[in-house]
Amino acid sequence: MVAIIDNSNVKLENAVKEYIKNSKEVKFALGYFFLSGWDIIKDDLPDNTKDEFLKMVIGDETTDETAKEISKGYKLKIKTKIMEELSELKILTILEFTSIDI
Repeated sequence: MVAIIDNSNVKLENAVKEYIKNSKEVKFALGYFFLSGWDIIKDDLPDNTKDEFLKMVIGDETTDETAKEISKGYKLKIKTKIMEELSELKILTILEFTSIDI
């Protein structure tokens, strides 16, 4: 279901909280994004969400604080993925070395 909410009849906060309550995945297209808005809804996310439960396309208008937090989160995600790949590589290397006769 696609819904456009403009705060004229329904308050955005209430609509988002209701929408995410029973959803398996949510997608938002936002003109701008601020952490203060995230703080309003983060406690209402379902407990059983997957890593990619929430997807957002956001414009480039935000605060420095929000931009820095988004950047830190993205870098952490990349760093975690690299560490997982290195860990897998290390395990493969150990397995290869243990199978070599000296």
